[in-house]
Formats: sequence, C-alpha cells, structure tokens
Amino acid sequence: MSRDEGEPHSATSDGASEQSFLQRPQVILGIVGGLLTVVGTVIGTFFLLFPDAQPEPEQPGLEVVAVDLDREQAIAADVVSAADGSKTAIEDWKSSLVSVVLRNPSDDPVLVRRAEVHFSTLSRVGCPYGAGDLDVQARYHFKVPLEKKAPFTLKRAMAYSVSPHGQERIAFTIGPESVFTGAFPTVYQFRLTLHLDDGSTLKVPHTMTYMDPSYAEVVLAAAEEAVEDGDRSVFTTVDCVREQEAVARRLAGASGLVSPELKEYSASLTRLIDRVTD
Repeated sequence: MSRDEGEPHSATSDGASEQSFLQRPQVILGIVGGLLTVVGTVIGTFFLLFPDAQPEPEQPGLEVVAVDLDREQAIAADVVSAADGSKTAIEDWKSSLVSVVLRNPSDDPVLVRRAEVHFSTLSRVGCPYGAGDLDVQARYHFKVPLEKKAPFTLKRAMAYSVSPHGQERIAFTIGPESVFTGAFPTVYQFRLTLHLDDGSTLKVPHTMTYMDPSYAEVVLAAAEEAVEDGDRSVFTTVDCVREQEAVARRLAGASGLVSPELKEYSASLTRLIDRVTD
C-alpha cells in the first residue's frame, strides 16, 4: 500500500541523508581546504603586523667546495745525528698539501676549531738500501708517531675563521715524526673531519691516499741497482722490487684522491720491473 502524499518523512530518513552528505569526499576536502586557508590568512596577517616575530630561515654552515692533493710545497726536514743529537743539515723535499676549499653561505663567521685525521691503513713501501746513524725530523702539520698501528685518529687544534659568504682554503701536510736512515716511504689512507665552533662537524667526502716522500729517491736508486746488477746487488733483490712494485701500484690505484708523489713513485717502480721482463 502506498504512503499518503501528506505523510511526513521519518527522522531516520533525514539523518541518513545528512550523514551521506557529510561522508562525501569532496565535501570533506572542501571543509579542510577552507580551514587551512583561514589558518594561513591568520598567520600571514600576524607576521605582517609583527615582522620581528617571523623566524629566520635556517642557513647552512660551511660547505666543502673542493678537495685535492695536487698542491706541492717544500717540506723542511732537520737531519739530526742519532749518536749525539747534533743537527747536521736541513733538507727539503716535495710533499703534497691536503687542501680543502670551504665556503660559508651564512651571514655569520664560522670558526674551525679542530681538524682530525682518521687513518685506516699505513703501508711502508720499498726495499732495503742500507742504513746510517742519521734521523730525519720533518716539519709536518700532522706528525704520525712511528709506533702507531691503524686504525687511529690524530687531532690538531686550530682557530680558522671563514667570513660570512666567504670562501677560504685550508691545507695540511702529513708525515712521520721522524725516520732513521734505512726507512721506507710511508703511504697513509685517511679521512679528514673538521670540528666547528658551534659543536657541529664537517666530514670531507673523500678518502685520501697520501705518501710521505722521505728517502723515496734513495729507495728507487737501490731498486734500480738491483734491477741492473741482479744477484750482485748488495742491499736488495729483484724479487723484493717486484713485490713492492705490486704494492705501490695497488695503493696508487686506490679510490678517492691519490697524491702525485705516490703515483710517480709507483710509475718509477713499474718502469724498473718492465726492464726485467723485457
């Protein structure tokens, strides 16, 4: 039987219609969008009336612009008699700088408080060439104790300021505290971290493979003598030269940055071994 035209709708029917209307996605999105617009307007009006209350955008600290091991400089080395401690000479040799270019994009100066070198490996590359009583003490920025075994970290305090929106270059040299005649060149693999005055750190994003050049020329001269004289060589053998050539070649081919001294040293050993195999 049909319902009379004048019969009123039930309350249940009206509630269901209202509920279905509010559950429609486009209605919900419209309400949320309207609320966000109101909130945004209120916030914008507040900062217009009180501009000093607006938070300033966070500015980045120092940025690493460039890193290299290609800027050579002369390292002064004091040659000291191991017997009585008297200084007998001063020598110079070429050693690369660990060079980092920093940029400060902020409005405030940034101070570098400390540099840390994290050594992962130390490798001594070379064959015997004789010995004497002299001790060579080079004037490196980071002096590596002879007894140290990797991994380890060396720290150096500093106070280096980079001006607002400025760009500066800092550089270091790394080598042994001292070496006695008869020692071999040392190859260091490491990472560099800078500590800033606000307590933050800046990690230089490159592994570096770096050779201290002390006695490299003497080692190569002994290796050449072994290649030319064979078993008649006094200090070393062709087998030793061949073994050390493989080590130097592996280190010179390491990923990251490799110092030119190591590349040249490795290439010289390879040329000597090529003469044996020709």
